[in-house]
Amino acid sequence: MIYTDFLALRAVRRISTSAYAKRYRSELQEAIDAIEQCHQGSTDEREPFAESAPSDATPAVIAARSEALLQSLTADDSGSTEHEARLESLQRRFELQPYEGQFLDHYAHCQVVGSLQSLMRSLDATCFYPHDARLVGLMAVILDVDAAQLRQSASNVSALVENGLVSLDCDGELRGNPRVGAWCWRALKTDQLCSLKIDQGWKPGALAPGVFGL
Repeated sequence: MIYTDFLALRAVRRISTSAYAKRYRSELQEAIDAIEQCHQGSTDEREPFAESAPSDATPAVIAARSEALLQSLTADDSGSTEHEARLESLQRRFELQPYEGQFLDHYAHCQVVGSLQSLMRSLDATCFYPHDARLVGLMAVILDVDAAQLRQSASNVSALVENGLVSLDCDGELRGNPRVGAWCWRALKTDQLCSLKIDQGWKPGALAPGVFGL
């Protein structure tokens, strides 16, 4: 299982046990079905719930299926250990909260074609507007953080904005610096992100629609 599948699976589990579970039941089921099918293709073992997964699974069943698959993984299976180490270095360098690093990581990996991108598109959440209560609430669930904290992290005085990692455009959409995406994909080292200040040349208007170009 690749890292983007792990991020999608974790998001499915968290949403399926939240207040958004019923609203997005069909999207969550489609996502878990696709992830299970992909995972079964790379292992000889059948996963729990895979044989008899109903076509109209309840949020509780979806949560159980996603939790069972997450429990079956090791850190090496998804590559999450290496990513967590890189996120910690990013957090230390820019004095970010853990969920702020995860926010950057999540949206950067939404650019990769696969289960995470498909899930976020089905949830209509590939763009992030801090004034949109639905988007803030949904991302707060995915990141397991308080919605008020997430909204504060998207403000003009946050570490994310002041360090040039993201910027708010004229429509209030949060847009990410493309170099952050390059860092997430290991094309840049953490020390190479030190000159991301907006006043050093980067302008959010140069980006395509979406938080990181989606």
